[in-house]
Amino acid sequence: MTPWKNKLLILPPLIIAVAIVAFAHFLKTPIEKVVSIEKPVKVRIIKMSKMTVQPKAFAYGTSVPGKTWDAIAEVSGKIVWKSEQLEDGNIIKAGTELLRIDDTTYHLTLEQIDAQITASEIKEKTIQSSIVIDELNLKLLNKDLKDKHGLSQRGAIAKSAVDQSQLQVYSAESKVQNLHNAAAINRAERNVLKAQKALAEYELSNTQIQAPFDVRITQVKSHVAHFVNRGQILFSADDIDTAEINAQLSIGTLRPLMAKINETKESDTHQRVPGALSLEAIVRLKTATHTIEWPGVVDRVAGLVDLKTQSIGIIVTVNEPYKQAKPGQRPPLTRNTFVEVELRGKPQPEQLLVPVNAIHESTDHKNTPHKSYVYVVDNDNRLIIRPVKIKFSQSGYSVLSKGIKAGDRIVISDLAPALEGMLLEPEEDKKTKTWLELQAGGTRPEK
Repeated sequence: MTPWKNKLLILPPLIIAVAIVAFAHFLKTPIEKVVSIEKPVKVRIIKMSKMTVQPKAFAYGTSVPGKTWDAIAEVSGKIVWKSEQLEDGNIIKAGTELLRIDDTTYHLTLEQIDAQITASEIKEKTIQSSIVIDELNLKLLNKDLKDKHGLSQRGAIAKSAVDQSQLQVYSAESKVQNLHNAAAINRAERNVLKAQKALAEYELSNTQIQAPFDVRITQVKSHVAHFVNRGQILFSADDIDTAEINAQLSIGTLRPLMAKINETKESDTHQRVPGALSLEAIVRLKTATHTIEWPGVVDRVAGLVDLKTQSIGIIVTVNEPYKQAKPGQRPPLTRNTFVEVELRGKPQPEQLLVPVNAIHESTDHKNTPHKSYVYVVDNDNRLIIRPVKIKFSQSGYSVLSKGIKAGDRIVISDLAPALEGMLLEPEEDKKTKTWLELQAGGTRPEK
């Protein structure tokens, strides 16, 4: 084959190769572009609004009567009478006679003293009569002495007669003075007898034991025919007009309750925790079927802080704990009843509340809480992690003083992981908002 024919055979493959290269970009399959779609995370939120908060604290304790009475024998003797009402558990009205001790000895003593007083009064009359007679005699002797002095100066009688008359005057004066002294001693002795009579009458009155106030009998130790000694306990009883509960609270728990009490009353200046007497109190007895409440009054504050628990006792008084009692329905507040005490401070308006589980804590290298945060949903439904300052916490919620404002949407559900700027799908939790309003004890603000 000739050389130029060989060259012609090479041309077709070259043309085909050039054509393939030229049209290759038209035949290439285009790369698909992947578009990332951000999926929002569903969260429950509450919308912040200002509420009136009434700070509360709860404590527990057992009730004791406001007063107790141990009937103690003030005289010795045999018990001769006992009231049928004097039995454990009975309620006794004030002034009711309950027990009587033999008073025979005291009646005899009074009769003896009365006889001695009568004799003293007769003796007094006799002495006074003698004084009248002897004073008249002294007056005559003085006149006679004066006349003899005149006669002696004129030489009519001897000086010895004057001296004899002078001795008679001295003797009469001494007799009158002795009678006056005897009268004074007699009066003093009669006063002693009167004091002895008063003591005997007092002891006689103590032979009858009466209830000093309305009481409930708790223990009877003496009965008819028993001989009792002075100072012996006959029976015990509790006051039914008041009951007291010593509610132990930590100092930190009391702090939010005292926040709005700025002025200390004069009657409260001696208290360990000034202003505590201004707190409201409710006493509750919880049973299996129902809850019973009594209004209470903060009466005083205990004088010592418990060394181990660092708590202080708030003494709450319930007036007339027996008044509303109904058998089978409402028991009285008796001794050793275990109750709950709710203390309420003054209402604090314009407060912002969140559930405690909506607050998140950052920790330091020692794993101790360092700062507090809440999760806020912005207008673009994106997450903002915002630091806050807690004013106080109680009953499952916290009052915040800084970091949020009315209208903010706060995340209250778990969010893990929580990344700043992440897209959220918020859903308002109205039940939690209602719960907050109930716990706060305030009211929903008007729109």
